[in-house]
Amino acid sequence: MKNHTGDRAEDHIQKNVVHRGKEQACSGAKDDRKKSDGSCAETGATILWYRLRGLGLVGLCSLVFFAGAYINNQKSVEAGNIIYGDGMPVCSVQTEKKQAALTFDTIGDADVQSILRVLDEDQVRAAFFVTGEWAKDHPEKIRAIADAGHDIGSYGMNYTDMGQLTKTEINEELAQAHETVRELTGVEMELCRAPYGDCSSNLLETAQLNHYLTVQWDVDSGDWKDYGQDAVIANVTQNGNLKNGSVIRMHSGAKYTAQSLDAVIRGLREMGYELVPVSQLVCRGNYRIDENGRQIPKN
Repeated sequence: MKNHTGDRAEDHIQKNVVHRGKEQACSGAKDDRKKSDGSCAETGATILWYRLRGLGLVGLCSLVFFAGAYINNQKSVEAGNIIYGDGMPVCSVQTEKKQAALTFDTIGDADVQSILRVLDEDQVRAAFFVTGEWAKDHPEKIRAIADAGHDIGSYGMNYTDMGQLTKTEINEELAQAHETVRELTGVEMELCRAPYGDCSSNLLETAQLNHYLTVQWDVDSGDWKDYGQDAVIANVTQNGNLKNGSVIRMHSGAKYTAQSLDAVIRGLREMGYELVPVSQLVCRGNYRIDENGRQIPKN
């Protein structure tokens, strides 16, 4: 139930979203059959009785299974961003409008000023996913992002692999980052992204409880590979996943991102795409998410 392209080796080689299905099993009662005296009639009756009892246990187990599945499904529908009993991040959005969203992973030595300049010149608003630690170390840059009207999303406090953390640890990561960004910018973040693409059920559930929408991507620019400007442009504009509602991932700290950005924007616009901030693209209620992470509004 997860697609997505690369993330850990910057470490940005993307792990596929972890789907933790739950196995349902029914164990029969302890076998307490007594030995028969050898009578064919008694043996036949005994066999028939145990077969009927076995069928009854199977039926009961089936009833329990489907009742549990129904309850889980109802909880999933009520939760708003869960389907098939498992959480999924938003990777794209189903929409009739030819829109897409640019997002930037912003950690380390990020060339934010050059990217902000291009976005301003092209009149595009994007989303920057930051860690609390990065925001604290670069107060002028995080304020510049906020002042330009771009979305700011959370990568947690320290860009740690939250897919391996407990809910308590994840809550602490999100809370610390949220407070840091709020103190520096006044922004109340509502979006988050899983570091390394490791989007566990613990992260999804904890993010939801903190009123965050977890957003990944379906189009990866591959700028982190440092293959050159032309490769970045082609990876976006010629990407087989590119469609209405796509979420495009780039990196503020990659070597060719700022150089490629204007051409990426022009190429997308020539294809008819309107570039909108991801906060405008996504739904915040009354939707479901399919097995590919596509957010589908409910009518």
